Amino acid sequence: MENTKSLSAIFEPNSVAVVGASRDPLKLGNLILKDMIKAQFKGSIYAVNPSTKEVLGLRTYASIKDVPKPLDLAVIAVPARFVFSVVDECAEAGCRALIIVSGGFREMGTAGAELQEKLLERVKTAGMRMVGPNCMGVSNPHANFCASFPVVTVKGSISLIVNSGTVGNILQYWAEVEGVGISKYCDLGNHADVDEVDLIQYFGQDPHTKVIACGLEGISNGREFVRVASEVSKSKPIVILKSGRSKGGAATAATHSSSMAGRDEIISAAFEKAGIVRVDTQEELFDVSKALMMLKLPRGDRILVITSSGGEAILALDACENLGLEASQLSQRVIDVLKRRLPEYAVVRNPLDLTTACFDAEVYADSIRVTEEEPYDVVLGIFEDPIPNVALAMGKVAKETNKVIAAVYIEGPELEKSEMLKLHSVGVPVFPTPERAMKAIKGLCQYASWRRRHT
Repeated sequence: MENTKSLSAIFEPNSVAVVGASRDPLKLGNLILKDMIKAQFKGSIYAVNPSTKEVLGLRTYASIKDVPKPLDLAVIAVPARFVFSVVDECAEAGCRALIIVSGGFREMGTAGAELQEKLLERVKTAGMRMVGPNCMGVSNPHANFCASFPVVTVKGSISLIVNSGTVGNILQYWAEVEGVGISKYCDLGNHADVDEVDLIQYFGQDPHTKVIACGLEGISNGREFVRVASEVSKSKPIVILKSGRSKGGAATAATHSSSMAGRDEIISAAFEKAGIVRVDTQEELFDVSKALMMLKLPRGDRILVITSSGGEAILALDACENLGLEASQLSQRVIDVLKRRLPEYAVVRNPLDLTTACFDAEVYADSIRVTEEEPYDVVLGIFEDPIPNVALAMGKVAKETNKVIAAVYIEGPELEKSEMLKLHSVGVPVFPTPERAMKAIKGLCQYASWRRRHT
């Protein structure tokens, strides 16, 4: 495995060339250059296209050889037949790293695989690092750098590693909309050079990264992967959606990104050994990563639900039990205290159903304070109506308590988004359904349990 320090040229370049920069708004060379400008990259950007003098307001250069300054990174978006000559020019110019967006390599079969091997040999001989080929690029909001799409402007602490640009796009979109943001993003494509092992090690050392979230179709080097992931997991959680579990999915993965899916039970065992939280859907990948990013690690997996909806609470307890979490019971002492403080129509047990008393956000917060000494680890608050000052009250009690606090907000889309952003701003993650919340809590508890055993 190459020294991951060399990846700084990919994620934190000072000078970038987009080779294949196009005036056609439908071509990748145009889209990538447009997003690089939109992200307000502070370094030097060079558009390379021998057929035009200007693209998106930037002067173009006929080739890499004509670029006036040394390059850290070249983003190559030209047909496969031109890639080799461009790579040779980059090598001659002393370029440190490449992102090859162009397809037409190993994903195309035996002939493409041979081309990719020759490409990798040239890249390594020149001492460069390469993301791709057949990828959708990288992004780093902390450096105002985007050689991909969409542009994520919110600076977060989740770093994303994917084999599919579409999977990466939806995760980045959710992160932006929910105000969670990302730290770094990389679509590996065919992962001919830079692979998931390199990135996990790099993100493990990155001060802006708190959680590493991966959407992978296969593992390049299983033994090294487990070794590196096991070490990184001791300080940072790794969450992985491993697709290609079915026979049909595995076959498709082999052609899509030239990934070997591997036997699923072996992969699951390796993930468990390395402390990796394995998830089954894109939503779960995002939800678990968000929970791990925003919440402290719980001491156990005992759950208390405080709700304004009996029906949603039932769904929450069903999910709790199905996932192997424990619905913690309240002591008689606390039940007596709560009965004195709450209206007589409140249902005092777990779930604690506040019914109409929930319209006062302080009732939620006070109920958490009253139960502070109870033997539960995570409290899930379920809100279904607009509640004045709920973010203020929940944010305050989250700082006071040693419990972990998460929330479900069920209301119309606009109100739900507004309240979600407020709660996120005070460190309380919000989920759209009790089932998704419980799966996120399960991932949080799973990682916390592994950390307690290994650190």
